[in-house]
Amino acid sequence: MRRIRVSTPRELASLRKIDPEKAKPFTFAVSPILMENPHAPNQVLIGASLDPEDWQAQDYVDADTGKIFKLAIPWKDDDPHQPYPRT
Repeated sequence: MRRIRVSTPRELASLRKIDPEKAKPFTFAVSPILMENPHAPNQVLIGASLDPEDWQAQDYVDADTGKIFKLAIPWKDDDPHQPYPRT
């Protein structure tokens, strides 16, 4: 995981889709480092919670498309369109 600063209107709008209360300009959000996915090669996900206990269960929004995802568990989920975090 990496912390990112919410500094553009696009990032702010993306965060407001999953958590309107925490989405404020110039705050921090998290972005998981993903494994390479041929279905979405440059996918960047943004999540609202900075708490490590919430990372696996929270919703993430794709910064480009606005779709909402949950992180897949590599040894359990077989859907190739799901984002897999690097472990």
